Amino acid sequence: MVAAVDRPCGSFSIWASRGAVRVALAGLQKCANCDSFSQLASVAVAKSHRNRLRTRRPLSEFMNRNVAIGCGCLAVLVLVVVVFGSFIIGGYNRLVQAQASVDAAWANVQTQYQRRADLIPNLVNTVQGAANFEKSTLTEVINARANATKVTVDMSKAPSDPEAIKRFQQAQDSLSSSLGRLLAVSERYPELKANTNFRDLQAQLEGTENRIAVARRDFNTAAQAYNVLVKSFPTVLYAGLLGFTPKAYFTSAAGAENAPTVSFPSFSPSATPK
Repeated sequence: MVAAVDRPCGSFSIWASRGAVRVALAGLQKCANCDSFSQLASVAVAKSHRNRLRTRRPLSEFMNRNVAIGCGCLAVLVLVVVVFGSFIIGGYNRLVQAQASVDAAWANVQTQYQRRADLIPNLVNTVQGAANFEKSTLTEVINARANATKVTVDMSKAPSDPEAIKRFQQAQDSLSSSLGRLLAVSERYPELKANTNFRDLQAQLEGTENRIAVARRDFNTAAQAYNVLVKSFPTVLYAGLLGFTPKAYFTSAAGAENAPTVSFPSFSPSATPK
């Protein structure tokens, strides 16, 4: 530290370093009122300043400084925790909403499949009344319905296991194929086509198949939006820890990607009459 003191008899500077005091006098002049130099006064000031430097600071001053630093660090930590917590809560709420949409779409799929399963017994009873109807076709439909109801899946939430939804889809697609063959065979029986009850059941089944297709499409759309959210950054960092796993999709039936082949009989032009 440097202390400078101006006096009428001259100027000087004092440096204190490691308890030693060095005095530099410049332009000493003899005082007009006394016979002594101002050096004696300057040395006295230097000694007083040295004593002040040697005086220890009170412990409370250091404690106050440490308390202030600790409070500042604590405030920063609390701010970080609040921001991070708000971020996690917002992401969690979005995941919950997306999962609820997927579960609602899955419930709609189950509803439409159940509606079809409830129509099949009435259809079978109506067809059995037709004379000489193909028993093998009826048996196939009955067995397919039984197999479809045996595949157990959680009705309350959409499955995350691709194999589970694959087994469920295979059983339902098999039932759809059996129903399609039954309706195709029934075209060869005029008495069935004339039966009002059969026509009503046929229309209801066709409408249910359309609803199933729409429900499956809506489910895939909701599952895709949910999976994108789960796999996106930064929700991917904590989604799994909170129990949010990707959902499986319905896939297209085998051969659905191929366009049907339509062939027309060839006709030879008839001879023009002469």
